This record gives sequence, C-alpha cells and structure tokens, in this order.
Amino acid sequence: ADHVHDVELRHLFESFAHRYQSLATTTAAFVDPLRAQLSKHACPTVRLHGDYKLENLILDPKTLDIQGVIDWEHSRHASFPLIDILYLIVYNRIMVEKRDFLSIYLDTILPRRFTIDEHRLVDTFCQQARLNEPLRDALIRLFFLHHAACRYRFNLDNIDSRSRIDICLAEIQSFLASTLQKNKSHDAIESQ
Repeated sequence: ADHVHDVELRHLFESFAHRYQSLATTTAAFVDPLRAQLSKHACPTVRLHGDYKLENLILDPKTLDIQGVIDWEHSRHASFPLIDILYLIVYNRIMVEKRDFLSIYLDTILPRRFTIDEHRLVDTFCQQARLNEPLRDALIRLFFLHHAACRYRFNLDNIDSRSRIDICLAEIQSFLASTLQKNKSHDAIESQ
C-alpha cells in the first residue's frame, strides 16, 4: 500500500502544482508528513470513483438500492479511502444548500459538522475500512487537495476564493505540524 500511496501522492501534488504554480512550494512541504501519516496508520487503498455523487448513481426506484455507478472518468484503480464518501456528502449539500465546495469543506467537512445520517455513513465506512481517527483526519485534508488538484480549478485571482484556499492550506499545515509534534512526543515516550 505504501508504494500505491507514493504514486497517488505524487499524482495529486503534481496535478496541484500544475494547476496552482504559485502554491506549489507550500503544498510540496505536505507530501512527506502526509506519506508518514498514511504509512504509520496502515492506510488501505480503494478503487476511487472521483466524482461520487447522486447524479452518478443508478438507484432502484422502489428500494433506492444502488444498482450501478456511472461517469468513471476521474477514477483511479488504487487510491485513498473516504474521498468518495466525502464527495457524496459535499455534492449533496451543494445541491440542497446552494453553497460552494469551499464553504461546505470549511464549515462542515473539516470540523465534521455532519448530519446524523452523514455521521452514520462516514462512521460505517471508516469502521469497515479500519480507518482510525488520525487517518480519518489526514484523509479529510487530502480530500481538499484532491478536489483542488483533480476536480475543480479554483480562481486564485478571486480574493474570496484565494482567502479561503489559504485558510485550507494553513489548516493543513497546522494539522501536519501538530501531528508531527504528537508523533515525536509519542516516540520519545516509547524510547524511554
């Protein structure tokens, strides 16, 4: 899995750097700490749809069971778990609340202010995929980077968008610094 994560992280960060050259140096510093988190917590790999939303699900009209999934153009054979579940939540909220991705990511996904059903969906998926809390936190940060690198091109000339992207990147940087500090403290205690 570590090799797959290396390939996926490289793909993600190369795509991000290509789209947002002015932010490439900032995000390049995220690669090693994220790789360490994924490896330390034995992150599994999954088939990623990359655009998992209600419009791409074929549902049985009577039972609402999923009968099929369409629109696989953004799929990856082996990638990070939880991303598709977060896309399902975000795109549903975009349709219902008429808000944009960044608003929903900052107000809902990042602080995990989910509805009861969304919590149940995320928790069930994480239990089945064996994703612990530190890994879940890392994947939530990767979700933003995935969206910016692979799905939607944010306009950095728009002051509001740029400000919210900077908030997301600063939060990721803070999360990784905090995680690194916790890991160092944990390692120091274990070596005693």
